[in-house]
Amino acid sequence: MSIINVSEGGIGITEYKIGDLISATSTTQLTTLSAVEYGYVLISQGINTMPTYGKIDLSLHIENILPVINGGLNLTTYITGDIIYANSSYSLNKLNDIAINNVLLSTNINEIPSYGKADLELYTDNT
Repeated sequence: MSIINVSEGGIGITEYKIGDLISATSTTQLTTLSAVEYGYVLISQGINTMPTYGKIDLSLHIENILPVINGGLNLTTYITGDIIYANSSYSLNKLNDIAINNVLLSTNINEIPSYGKADLELYTDNT
């Protein structure tokens, strides 16, 4: 079998394995990029550079906000005293801290918590 070079319309490669990718190493040469173990992704290393396989770095490879369904909070900012709570099965929200001498109130199951003054008759057991 003869090799057909890139300059002649071929790829110039005679051996490859299942999962290999073909990538350019220059404007006139191609090579194989061997497959790697499960769980790695192909990551661009920039223009004029061969891609590599690696693990996703959430601080480097993810744009925008990581949604709740993928393990994020879907929030961009919060401040000291904020409380994060679920407002649905797939959504989180924050409850901003408020003035002193207020308590966190739960009015009912599946209700959003709030801050306020505690009604002593409602929230205490006077027995």
